[in-house]
Amino acid sequence: MGNSASRLQRNSSDLATNTPSGHVPLLVDCRSLSTVLSFLAGDEISLVRTSTVCRHLSESARKPALWQGTLRAFFDDVLPPMLEQHGNLDPLTVLRDQVAFSRVLREEERKAKQFVFPKIASPKDSQEWFTQCDEVVAEMMIRRGCKRSRPGHPYYGCSGGAYTTETFVYGHYATKVTRNGPLLAMAKKSGSAAHEELAEHRVWCYLEEGKVQEALDASSSSSAQGGDQEALDASSSSSLDIMREDYDYAALKSFSDWKLDELRLKHVPNPKSTTPTPPLRLSTAFANNTKSTPPELTWSPPKGSDVSVKEGTRALSRVGLISRLNAGIYGGAFSLSSTWTSIGVIYSLDCALDGSHVADYSAM
Repeated sequence: MGNSASRLQRNSSDLATNTPSGHVPLLVDCRSLSTVLSFLAGDEISLVRTSTVCRHLSESARKPALWQGTLRAFFDDVLPPMLEQHGNLDPLTVLRDQVAFSRVLREEERKAKQFVFPKIASPKDSQEWFTQCDEVVAEMMIRRGCKRSRPGHPYYGCSGGAYTTETFVYGHYATKVTRNGPLLAMAKKSGSAAHEELAEHRVWCYLEEGKVQEALDASSSSSAQGGDQEALDASSSSSLDIMREDYDYAALKSFSDWKLDELRLKHVPNPKSTTPTPPLRLSTAFANNTKSTPPELTWSPPKGSDVSVKEGTRALSRVGLISRLNAGIYGGAFSLSSTWTSIGVIYSLDCALDGSHVADYSAM
């Protein structure tokens, strides 16, 4: 007993001698450490920096519970069914995998000079969804006294545009979201959660790395021959077709690059700081900026383009932001949407982070 007390006293003395001002370091047990780290959940940079301190902190800072919220935020709080059903998920590993694959997609886009958004086929029951939406909207319009609406046949106006389709890519996972705009607006106004849920129809698919180049080659060949391909079946990844739409790629690409750089400089203190994924890179428009505050630059569309821009007013969520900015357009930061009207199609690139978007009217 005496020997143990002597050893403890010597160790305490050594610790006091080897620490600043003679303070003995605080020893924290694992339970207390987990409590402290729980306050960093969602703070990607702080968690990664903590994980570099020592082996024990590295293990603690990588626990799935700390990264689950960040993973959900990366997918806009809607996990793909393939991940939702996974019983033993490592959120940090999944997150890094998606950001790494987004770089593969960006490189393929650069070579093909077109966005790598897949064409996703609607499931067989989608027509039932359209019919149900029309029935609900028609009923709500009739109640409001719309004389041009009949049961099952709502009046959407002379130009149409009731249904919009957006395609998001989150690394390996892509989703097509179809919305009934009038139904969504009326549901929010009336506070009907059931109708608000009905107004959106979502389909997911998985993108295999080896299929992307093959699909881009087929897309280029088919475009040259004036042909068309089948859309990607949501239940299968055996075939892949890339969306070949008549949008102004140069204008939309220019806007997305500028917007990502603007957000990076505004919301990331130091682009070269430690992040859960490789360092952020800026395009040439911002590469030479060495100031601590972002430059006051505005985007100008390329000459000859027929586009309009809407500024973003949406509050930016910090959770998952670093990974999404790292992944860029293929981290769900933008969606490619199309609105069908009686006189043509309006394409737009919508920023999911701040709500800004650029609309392209060249196909009208």
